[in-house]
Amino acid sequence: MKNSKQALSSLLLLLALVGCGKEQFGGAPQSSSSEVQGLTKYVQDSCSQMTLIKPQVDILYVVDNSASNTYISSSIKNTILKTVDSISKDFDYRVIGTGVLPEGSSPNSHFQVLTNSTLSPYNGSNRILTASQFDFFEGSVSGGAAEAGLKRTIEFINANRSGSNPVFRQGANLLVVLFSNGRDTEVEVQSQFNDSTTVNTSVYNARLASLRAIKTNLSLANLRMLSVTAHSACQSGWKDSSKSYKNMAKSLYLDSGATDSSSQDSYDLCSSSVVSGVFQDVNRSIQKVIIPHKYLYWPITFTSSDNIDLNTMQVRVGSSLLVRNSEYTYIDNASLSTYNTRISPSIGEPTNARHLIQFTPGNEVEYPNCVTITSSSKVEYFGYIVLPREPKPETIVVRINGVDIPKSGTNGWSYIGNATKSNVKVQFAGCNCDLTPAIPKSGFMIQLNGTGNYYKSGDSVEAFYVGSGI
Repeated sequence: MKNSKQALSSLLLLLALVGCGKEQFGGAPQSSSSEVQGLTKYVQDSCSQMTLIKPQVDILYVVDNSASNTYISSSIKNTILKTVDSISKDFDYRVIGTGVLPEGSSPNSHFQVLTNSTLSPYNGSNRILTASQFDFFEGSVSGGAAEAGLKRTIEFINANRSGSNPVFRQGANLLVVLFSNGRDTEVEVQSQFNDSTTVNTSVYNARLASLRAIKTNLSLANLRMLSVTAHSACQSGWKDSSKSYKNMAKSLYLDSGATDSSSQDSYDLCSSSVVSGVFQDVNRSIQKVIIPHKYLYWPITFTSSDNIDLNTMQVRVGSSLLVRNSEYTYIDNASLSTYNTRISPSIGEPTNARHLIQFTPGNEVEYPNCVTITSSSKVEYFGYIVLPREPKPETIVVRINGVDIPKSGTNGWSYIGNATKSNVKVQFAGCNCDLTPAIPKSGFMIQLNGTGNYYKSGDSVEAFYVGSGI
């Protein structure tokens, strides 16, 4: 019998908390082996967000509707119309079309609007729903009326920049596309003897001052004039506008501080290839607006359980390690309450995460910063071994991490038989062991006794025995 017990002492049977491993039945002792689940390492990398705002761009086409536009071919007019298609889709735009000469009794109400804006759509009766309906070459003013394109532009903008439904928006980028094969006859005074002109400086300066005042009154982010006019009398009936329209485009370009246009916003109507690229430089120069989000709370998303060891938690913003209870605090959201994580530019991005970080005042996280949170699961301590079959108590041998545990009711193990425990986790002197979440088990139980006899996360637990039916 003594030799039999010595033979049994060399057998191993691991009991995991969730049940038994492989088993052998018959006359031989039972044997299995495994390990208790180790600690889980958690790493979370997440970044703050931002809102991308399309810049508001109001584009006013002031188009030649004088009798001289009969000298402009249909192909050139179609090229001008197609420039609308090249406006950046990243813009929140309104395209407004009107004539360079006043039409009808209410000329400032004679216009069309094409818009892609969803945030600030223009809802006037002149709104065009599709680009195919938009045609600012729909008519012309007969007769030989003098062309005062700059004055007309100023009067039209001022008439439509206020009221209950203004066409031009506060704070927008305003681009004036002035298209004409003529010139401003107020600014350029033609000689009596030939086609040369001189500049009426006082009129030019007054028009420039009025345009600058519009920029101020509308608090415009930018004001530019894209002059699509003839730079020479390249065709019959065309006039060189270099001293009026072309020069005004240059003045406003220099005012804006832009550096994107080698032509300084002046495009030669005599070259259709140049005209087709009228918006290329502008599309690149007007930048999207980025509004950073600022966060007071940050959800921890790597686990939804309460099994986080706070002593191992580290929070970094970028490469900076934050100090707990000074730069951030931990929130145990056991009730799964809802927190609005974002505090700016508006309150939002709600979460009911089980665990959260709250940043202290002055340490809130703002775009584009990223947050890295690391932690591990809690170390769990266990005081019971559950056997899958009823053993002969005198045959039981227990080992933890390869060390034999003696049979003892005070400092070892004892067999308590078939039992149910609401929680196989234990506390002992010198360990503030967390008993949550509870792990209930039922079966044939071995109880570990004494402060030094327990097993924990990652330990190897071995037991061997002979079944009671053998």
